[in-house]
Amino acid sequence: MVAAALAVSRMRPALTWRALDGDLVAGEVSARLRPDDRCFLYFDTWRADACPPLADAVARDLGRDLYVTLEDAEYDALEACAKAGFAVHRRESYYRIPTDPAVTGLAGAVLPAGLDVLSAADADITRLRLLDDALRQDVPGCEGWRWEAGPFRAETFGPFFDPARGAASVAGEVDDTNVASLSLLTGLGARRYGGNVELIRRRADRPARL
Repeated sequence: MVAAALAVSRMRPALTWRALDGDLVAGEVSARLRPDDRCFLYFDTWRADACPPLADAVARDLGRDLYVTLEDAEYDALEACAKAGFAVHRRESYYRIPTDPAVTGLAGAVLPAGLDVLSAADADITRLRLLDDALRQDVPGCEGWRWEAGPFRAETFGPFFDPARGAASVAGEVDDTNVASLSLLTGLGARRYGGNVELIRRRADRPARL
């Protein structure tokens, strides 16, 4: 069965589209608008030939740039998205960063006068959210990010938040073009353990169908 034979429909009112091969679900995709006003797609269950018609349907209905993030080792998914009109927009690497000052070389380091470190649990939640917004403006791929209070609280104080538990390392993501950050992390002893690829399908010059 070729992709042209698949029937794609939107599952209103949700931002979800489904591709059917007769009575069988060949693929499904959901769209989510992030706080930086970028629309990301999430393919849940799909055959490779379902990706192009699903992406076409979302592009036609929403009329805006579409993004997908995949692990850099998801070769089949990357190929399917390429056939659906997506191109590489940016790449990130995952790093495991040690916290032991004896490993990082920061033993004996002191904060500049007037600065202090405190747990998110002890911070003013509004000021912390605004700080997060401000810092993200310098992060590639997050320009324009603006949290709402509820989602920020849920993200910050999720199930893995525990201010009393120590950790030998933390994980971080770095844009592969951010040479300064890469140099800083590797200088602290960080080690790469994977990465992801952000893909984009540019908007066609046609109005959106809401």
